Amino acid sequence: MNNPNGAGVGIGLSQATTAKVTNNNVVTGTGYGIQTYQGTGSISGNTVTNFFAFGIIPDDDGIAVTGNKILNGSSVGIGIVLISSGVSIQNNSITNTPIGINFFCTANGNVQSNTIMDAAAGVSSVPASVVTTNSYFNVGTLRDSDGC
Repeated sequence: MNNPNGAGVGIGLSQATTAKVTNNNVVTGTGYGIQTYQGTGSISGNTVTNFFAFGIIPDDDGIAVTGNKILNGSSVGIGIVLISSGVSIQNNSITNTPIGINFFCTANGNVQSNTIMDAAAGVSSVPASVVTTNSYFNVGTLRDSDGC
């Protein structure tokens, strides 16, 4: 989906009982690449590029975010936004975004085995109690708690 103003959602699922967003390609100019709201399921094998705000934002418990490629966020872009403790985020590749994964102070230990490259911050707003193991290449700050 193209949107020259950087607004809107490339793929949005609302109140889906079991959502599966698989092998889609969201291209230039969306505000949010893929967003789910009130549902369970998976977001896997997608490529999200040139987004303004968030690459992928799973809003509820029970969503698995795996094997996605997230590239080229804007100067304020966040690759994956984590606002639920029941989301699994694994084996994603995030490149050229200011923040790879923002926990927004959510205590979630299911963020593992992601590769974050060319970012100012790898994982941000991570509570001190959370253990997360990811790979980082050319990342300014690997992890910060940002007031959590």
